[in-house]
Amino acid sequence: MLGLVIKDFYITKKYMKTIFMIVIFYSVFCTIYNNMSFLAGMIILSFSMIVLTTIAYDDAVKWDKYALSMPISRKNIVFAKYVSTAIYILSGSIITLILTIIIRLIKKVQVTNEDLIAILAILVIGFVLVSILLPLVYKFGLEKARLLLVVVFAIPFGLVLIAKSMNIAVPSEKSIYNILIFSPFVALIIFILSFYISSIIYENKEL
Repeated sequence: MLGLVIKDFYITKKYMKTIFMIVIFYSVFCTIYNNMSFLAGMIILSFSMIVLTTIAYDDAVKWDKYALSMPISRKNIVFAKYVSTAIYILSGSIITLILTIIIRLIKKVQVTNEDLIAILAILVIGFVLVSILLPLVYKFGLEKARLLLVVVFAIPFGLVLIAKSMNIAVPSEKSIYNILIFSPFVALIIFILSFYISSIIYENKEL
């Protein structure tokens, strides 16, 4: 299984140059405009989407058919993809935290609670995003999954607009804080459930 994870990192070696340029660009941009939340969003979500590159490469070379000719179970193939994804997201979050500290030091100000909350929130969003995306990819393929994901994420925005039109009260700061505290555990549960759903889909998929 470790070999499958390493394989994904070799696949993304060239793509990481693009990610590196994204990191530099948004670091400079957010230093100028002093927007650490935007920095967290762009870097962590960019790292979250690296998994799509590995899947695209796998599809292009018919990797799955080759892998299944070896003594590797379908569940292990899916598990390796989820492990790689978790590593990408956590790496993006760590890089974002380090850059936030460096930028704050350059500006001679302390890292704020808002900075840390933004990183945590985007980290959770990243995990939830891929938790929805990966089962869709295994079920419908990469291109259809991207379209379906747009629809999935349009639903919350639609609900927000409806709530505003109905003058539903916004949650208090304390409620939002409590949600953020428990959100990583919820995201982890969703991520694990997503793995099992993807495993079931992949087990029954004809390649």
